[in-house]
Amino acid sequence: MLTGVDGDVDAVCLIGYHGRAGTPRSVLAHTISGGTIARVRCNGRELGETGLNAALAAHYGAVPVLATGDDSLAREAESDVAGITTVAVKRAVANRAAEGLHPEEACARIEAAATSALASRDQVRAPTFDGEVDLEVDMLRPVMTERACLIPGVELRGPLTLGFPAPDFAAAYDLIDIFAVLAGSP
Repeated sequence: MLTGVDGDVDAVCLIGYHGRAGTPRSVLAHTISGGTIARVRCNGRELGETGLNAALAAHYGAVPVLATGDDSLAREAESDVAGITTVAVKRAVANRAAEGLHPEEACARIEAAATSALASRDQVRAPTFDGEVDLEVDMLRPVMTERACLIPGVELRGPLTLGFPAPDFAAAYDLIDIFAVLAGSP
């Protein structure tokens, strides 16, 4: 989701995001893969895609300045990333239902917010993980953990929980994707 983010990127805008897996009344709530992953924790802190991507941006020195999505996403982003600017372009009614702004209004609000968000980027405090990261990923079904446990260093910490001491946050982030792919393989 953040392909291309490196030391040359100053700020990122997280447009069209959603709540983390398990969030009630959140449009399309999931974390990385709705069909395989129930929860993700880094050093004990639960994060959805917004928090994970904010931390990855911060890992490379970029500031996550703006997040847009439904109202549940706005609350989650504000909780995970102190000082981030959010724009709720719809009010979630359920996982697959929302009351949305007219597209022109949504675009106008996002554009206005991006300008102010960039101007106040020094106020943003993204989650950061220095050094080794203890990654835990809860899968939806026990069978989904079997292939992942073939990766050296991955351990089964519970019937649905995979654990791995990643050398840094970027490695932990990549491993989450690998877990999702392996769990979804036939």
